[in-house]
Amino acid sequence: MTPPSCPRRHRPPATDPAPPPHRPPRHRPAANPPPNGRDQPRTVARRRPHPHRRLHAARPPRIRRDGHGLPRQRPHRRPGGRESHPPRGHRQPDVPRPLPPRSHRRTPRARFCTAAVRDADPDGNPPYLVTDYVPGPTLSRAVRTTPLKGAELEQVAVNIATALAVIHGAGVVHRDLKPSNVILSPTGARVIDFGIATARDMTMLTVEQIGTPEFMAPEAFDAAPPSPAMDVFAWGGVVLYAATRTPPFPSEPAALLPHRIRHEHPAHLHRLPEPLRSAVTAAMAKQPENRPTAEHLYRQLTGPVSTTIPQPHPSHDATSHRWVPDLTRPLNPPNLRARPPTPPNPHAPASTPPPRRRRTLIAGSVAAAVTILATAFALDAEHHTGKHTLTAAQHATAARTLATAATAQDTDPALAERLAVAAWHLNPATSANTLLSTTAGRLPPLSTAGHAGPITTAVITADGRTLATSSTDQTARLWDLTTPSDHPTILATLPHTAAVTAISLNPPATLAATTSKDNTLHLWNTHDRANPTPAGTYTLQNAGHPIAAIFTPTSTLTLTTSTGDLFTLDITDPAHLTTLATVHAHDDAATAQPIPNSNIIATASTDGTARLWDLTNPHTPQPLARITPTSNPTNLAVSPDGHTLATAGVDGTISLWNISHPTTPEPLTTLTTRRTGSLTDLTGLTDAATAAAFNQAGTLLATTDATGALHLWTLTDPHNPHPLATLNTHTAAIRDVTFTPDSSHILTAGDDSTARLWDLNPTSLYRRACTTANGQLTPAEWTRYLPHTPYQPPCPPTLSVTSPSVGEPSTPS
Repeated sequence: MTPPSCPRRHRPPATDPAPPPHRPPRHRPAANPPPNGRDQPRTVARRRPHPHRRLHAARPPRIRRDGHGLPRQRPHRRPGGRESHPPRGHRQPDVPRPLPPRSHRRTPRARFCTAAVRDADPDGNPPYLVTDYVPGPTLSRAVRTTPLKGAELEQVAVNIATALAVIHGAGVVHRDLKPSNVILSPTGARVIDFGIATARDMTMLTVEQIGTPEFMAPEAFDAAPPSPAMDVFAWGGVVLYAATRTPPFPSEPAALLPHRIRHEHPAHLHRLPEPLRSAVTAAMAKQPENRPTAEHLYRQLTGPVSTTIPQPHPSHDATSHRWVPDLTRPLNPPNLRARPPTPPNPHAPASTPPPRRRRTLIAGSVAAAVTILATAFALDAEHHTGKHTLTAAQHATAARTLATAATAQDTDPALAERLAVAAWHLNPATSANTLLSTTAGRLPPLSTAGHAGPITTAVITADGRTLATSSTDQTARLWDLTTPSDHPTILATLPHTAAVTAISLNPPATLAATTSKDNTLHLWNTHDRANPTPAGTYTLQNAGHPIAAIFTPTSTLTLTTSTGDLFTLDITDPAHLTTLATVHAHDDAATAQPIPNSNIIATASTDGTARLWDLTNPHTPQPLARITPTSNPTNLAVSPDGHTLATAGVDGTISLWNISHPTTPEPLTTLTTRRTGSLTDLTGLTDAATAAAFNQAGTLLATTDATGALHLWTLTDPHNPHPLATLNTHTAAIRDVTFTPDSSHILTAGDDSTARLWDLNPTSLYRRACTTANGQLTPAEWTRYLPHTPYQPPCPPTLSVTSPSVGEPSTPS
């Protein structure tokens, strides 16, 4: 079954003869169009209703570079001095002609699935494009409050797939399919806005990243030529947006969007029903050759279809992985032609193309030759003048080369940093993770807080103003983070008579709890963080020493001990703490974390289990579930939305569990890391995992190990987290890790007696690296990796300093 052609409504033949060529077109654009030509289509005329007349919309088109600014043909001069326009098809040899506008070449005239193009004049003053007026809201506006479901969602998906099948069958690639370019008309979804559409047989002299980033295919960020597979990828993103009201990949921070599109799975695929889920999953495959065609999508959604992906067209170049247009297939199928076919010339040979096609190809060849010569002349001039302006494609290619070299650089971390900085300078969108992995751990921490012994826990208040740490030096400390400094100011010291195992604060940070191996729990009034006062003390009897204390919404405190017991304490009156319940939760030392927005807590123990507890009634804690990770857990973390639990195991594994339903947790995946010579190799693990933390959005997971390394993972798809970067942050085991409230920094604390605040903002990392001696890639190093690309100073003059000689070592932070 093939997708139906878009039928045209019956329209009586026009009684008026067609206007002569020299008359202005009937459809005029609105007065005073905006100079940038990017506004939404505008209604040109609103006449009285006529049984055979339609409303049309006009917009200034985006004109190809090789046709921009060229003079229009001047009229002929007759002997009598009068002017007349040249006949159609006439070409003056002294005036260069651009390629015909895209809208005149092969724009599909499909009526129920696209907005038909009526007229266009890219050389007009102003230039304009006339299409059918399509009533109805855009898809982005329609789902602003409620996503589409059921039959509505399937109908929109089928309509857009049909439109793409028709568009691709007409030889056109849309290149900017997105929710705002889909109109939900009374007769179904229609695809509009062919402002950057490209004929598939058009010679691409320069390739740029064109489209809306959230819906662009991975190869589009690499300046690949436009192909139907890019539209198919965008189709999957649009359908996912219609069902969830969110783009398929988080767009913040913008610098990480290309990385996510290249390596991560789209978010919320599980919310799509079948067969939409399978169709969208196939459409958003990372490799274009693995995506189905639009016609295959139509068949999959409307009837039985083979589960195998159709093989690429024979015109696909398997060696270069570039889509090659098939110029032998008819680009105007009979049911899609915009006008009656031109009668063939009986005297022309069979292989001669129609006159209009031949003129297009000749004009394209001439324009290509002129552009190639002009480009060669410009490059030669730049070589002699030293201006060295790179195109967008050259920027992207050079950035990929440098980023790959930085990732593979094992023996010279300083050179890896310089390569990453240069790659970021050329193309920030594709080099963020490389810059993060090579630079963040080598630059000095933004701030360092110290103790006289190993630090056991570290907490940042919700307002980001205060840091709290605990240490084996028998103290806990509060630090001021409001003033940027290499060493924050100590606000207060909270003493114990033995090693302090943990410190925690209630949500408003007005009460702090410290636990110690002296078998005591101390509560501190921290309304004035510079002058905390003792609020109460609780002493354990014959139950080991306390490991951790967490605050719960029911004005209680939960305490875990070295013997695996769990205590609930009433802290209504901190001066008189009372025990509400005691439960033997584990067979070995246990730690705990609260689950946000609930009365449930999670505990983990080296006895090999993690458990969920309901503390709605603190007098009788109720066990909800028992979780068995792949390894004995030493620590745990809960995502801010309370849906994901992470446990850090002694064998180095990180187990992720879906705890949306606390009574029936489901395993998501197990992460492993391995310490090797590479800066970003995250393929296995030989060292124990020690801690884990989620950022506030729940899209980033940080894990640490006993070697002092910090690993960052993206969690767009919790079933398949992707490694982002590895930072060498400490010289000894890290015991705790936490993000700042805005997720732009991360704090680590470890056995080297320090708590360190690290920068995760790529823009800030780039600027900081440029101010160091290792930030500037030298011309000799540039030439080594990019011998055919003119040197581009990686750092702005206001930031750069004198670069070191090649191979000069540097001291890691």
